[in-house]
This record gives sequence, structure tokens and C-alpha cells, in this order.
Amino acid sequence: MILAYGNHRFERGDLRYDLIRELFLRLPEGARSSLVDLGCGYGRIGFYGALLLPDFRFWGVEILPERVEEARRARDRWGLANLDIVQGDAVTEPWPEAETYALMNPDYPDASTKLLRRLEGIAQSRSIIIASISTVNLRLESLPCLREVGDPPEDRLALRLFSSG
Repeated sequence: MILAYGNHRFERGDLRYDLIRELFLRLPEGARSSLVDLGCGYGRIGFYGALLLPDFRFWGVEILPERVEEARRARDRWGLANLDIVQGDAVTEPWPEAETYALMNPDYPDASTKLLRRLEGIAQSRSIIIASISTVNLRLESLPCLREVGDPPEDRLALRLFSSG
């Protein structure tokens, strides 16, 4: 896989578990039943949550089939019935209706623009939480349909939650 997709797994890595734990600790009560991770990679957010909260429903959308296959093998081995990993482009793949969407700094500006448009449309029609990190935060904070959940961190690129409700 390193020949096909580069060294993302070795240098960039997935999200650190302390950030994933912080996400779940900061989720408001009303956003604790379902989460869609857009561009889930190997599914770390979903795995952490599915193990921690068995009544919570998790979905991950990932474009790379090898990542999806690996995540599904681990999910099946651990018997996590509350976690689904879908192979597809998060820009065009249908998303399940959820209370929370995780958008952890998509790599390509064109993709993040399209994902933000979709999220903005959902946020204008119902109450959702969007969890994000890094430069996508700067775009989310400018959307008039969203407000920050809790006090904004000093580092505007740190984990942040935005709400439409």
C-alpha cells in the first residue's frame, strides 16, 4: 500500500487517540447516538467510539478500498455491530442521517469545499454537530449557520465542535 498511496501511515498517521477521546468527552448529550466520519481512513474514531459506547451508532466513509477492507476485518474480528465502514467518495456517497459528523481536515481543497457545502445544507435543515480539526476549522467558523460549541481553543486549528442548533 505504501507504493500506491505514499507514506501517510508512517509520517502523518491517523488521529491521535487523545484527540479522539477528547471528541467523545466534549460531545453534547444530544449528539451521543450517531456519528458519521467523513474520510475515516482506518476507522479510528469509529473503533474507539464503538468500543466505548455500544449503544452509539458509527459510520465511516473512506475512498481507499484497502483501508476499508482492513477496517472491516478488524470490526468483524471484534464483533462491533454498531460500526459500519462504507467504501466510497465522501463527496458523493450517500450519508446516513446522524447527529454528529466528523470532518478531520480533508486533504484536498476541492473535496473539502464540496463536503462543507453538503454539511452546510444539512445544518440549515436540522440540528447537527460537526467535529473538525486543522485548517477546515477556519472555513467552518465562517459559516453563518454554525456556532462554536464551548469556548474556542487558543489554537484555532485544534479540535473544535460546531453546532447548527
